[in-house]
Amino acid sequence: MAPGCAEPPLGTEARGVARRYRRRAAFLSDRRGTVAIMVGLAVPVLVGFMGFAIDLAMWEGSKVGAQAAADQAALAAGLAIGRGGSAQAEARAVAASFGYLHGTGGVVVAVNQPPTTGTYSSNAKAVEVIVSKPEGPYFSLAYRPTAPTVTARSVSAPIGTAAGGGMCVMALEPTATGISASGTPLLDANTCNIYVNSTNSRAVNITGTVKIKGYDIFIGGGIRSTGSAAVTPSHELQTYYSPATPDPYAARVIPSFSGCNATNPSYSGSGTYTVPNAGTVTVICGNLDVSGSGTVNFPAGIYIFDRGSFQMSGTMTVNATGGVTLIFTSANGSGIGSVSTSGSQTFNIKAPPTGASAGIAIWIDKRAASSSMSVSGSSVWNVTGAIYVPNSALTWSGSGSSPCTQLVAKTISISGSGQLKHDCAGVGVSDPPGSGGSTLSRLVE
Repeated sequence: MAPGCAEPPLGTEARGVARRYRRRAAFLSDRRGTVAIMVGLAVPVLVGFMGFAIDLAMWEGSKVGAQAAADQAALAAGLAIGRGGSAQAEARAVAASFGYLHGTGGVVVAVNQPPTTGTYSSNAKAVEVIVSKPEGPYFSLAYRPTAPTVTARSVSAPIGTAAGGGMCVMALEPTATGISASGTPLLDANTCNIYVNSTNSRAVNITGTVKIKGYDIFIGGGIRSTGSAAVTPSHELQTYYSPATPDPYAARVIPSFSGCNATNPSYSGSGTYTVPNAGTVTVICGNLDVSGSGTVNFPAGIYIFDRGSFQMSGTMTVNATGGVTLIFTSANGSGIGSVSTSGSQTFNIKAPPTGASAGIAIWIDKRAASSSMSVSGSSVWNVTGAIYVPNSALTWSGSGSSPCTQLVAKTISISGSGQLKHDCAGVGVSDPPGSGGSTLSRLVE
């Protein structure tokens, strides 16, 4: 074609090819919808990562919970060993209170004494607790079908024997509230142990500004406290403690008796009086009433009240410090009496150190149904030995002092403020197994 001449028009076929070329080029250069496609392809991956992150957070939380359970279970197991109890039973009970119940949902609470691994594997008094629980891949199931297992391990070992120990208070009630108080009472047993066997969530129920202090405190259930009321151990507090601590006096048998050495005796006025004594065992049939401002003396021995009570009123002083036990029972099983006070008496009693009633100052037959004993008001009680009323409710004012006092009752209501001690050498009292001195433990691994 000569220069300067126009290009001849394309033919029909050529124009079609050009149009197709232009459409293909436009399609290939069109970027609309690309992001949507990419996001659509990425969403499953992003969801998987999010699910895995959520699961990872849940597994970490479970790990923290399992470690807390293992730590507390190991400490409790060490304490149980020091008391002569079962390390396995105690550790598993404590772990269960944290939600790790052995044998349920794949949970395993392994208790090894000595530990199977680590620095303390040759220490026979060290105890290892391993808590493990399978965790499900909740949100990352499609990416991790195999469930991981969360495992926590803790080891406790003894570090010496503490100065405290010995039982001062025991509430034997198995299911209802065992110890209760309201207002401003203080029960200070800071150097000795408190046992509450009830499995109720309100095994200890206190309100106001009540303070209950103990060295080791073992509670079968829980504590309900309102206001500023508090239960404070100087060493160890165990709630939901299992099994129940055995009654150290349960095997004692009330001495056999017959006849009456005195019937309904009473003393009043301002004189000095001596209760009749028949030797080792004296039987008082009916009530013994003392009133006025005088002094009543009990010679050494066991005094059995057959279907009668010991009733005190006025400002009388009662002395029974030569080794005396007052037993309230019944020849036919009914009409079992108790001790009742009104006024402002001073009552001094010390249990015999040996014999059938060794260590027991006051004993109410366990056959007594719905019996109660109240030490309250302005009376002063100096009791050396045990007040043992296993099927009765005891109200304790806390007044008086003694180097060795035990309160063992079905339920105990605290109405005053005072201190209990366990300096009981030569008194003859009984303690639960292992409570005569607690072994301190600490976490070592």
